[in-house]
Amino acid sequence: DFNWQQTYRVYERDEYFYIFITKARGFILPLRDMETEKVRLLKSIIQENLPPIRYMDRRKRRRQE
Repeated sequence: DFNWQQTYRVYERDEYFYIFITKARGFILPLRDMETEKVRLLKSIIQENLPPIRYMDRRKRRRQE
């Protein structure tokens, strides 16, 4: 368990969300098994709970949002 204040940084890639709680420790969430609406919801939750400097959009192909 962790809270959003403990989150170091989140990177969004084409296929994954990388949620780091430290520079070297984090979680990888594969997006291939998630419905598009759930990916949007997760992104919305991340953006609501993190300052913009901690969220990095590193997608090569931008999905329609």
